[in-house]
Amino acid sequence: MGAAISTNLNPNSALKNNSLTITVLSRADMDRQLEEGADLLRRLAERQGGIHGIMATRHSAVDFTLELHPGVPFGTTRERQAW
Repeated sequence: MGAAISTNLNPNSALKNNSLTITVLSRADMDRQLEEGADLLRRLAERQGGIHGIMATRHSAVDFTLELHPGVPFGTTRERQAW
């Protein structure tokens, strides 16, 4: 079994089924939290054979979902708004 994937995301972040839900703590921390989440998913995608890229969805001013998405090529991150 490979090494554990760790992150410094806030406790309001949850990884489940190849997706990560992030509630940002502050505007100042938003970029850092999203980048850490994307890094975690990139490492996960590599461990799964490098098939999917990342879809970043903004649900509100503070709520985001990052997910490994079959419609996004590996090594790519796409963004969308859902609010």
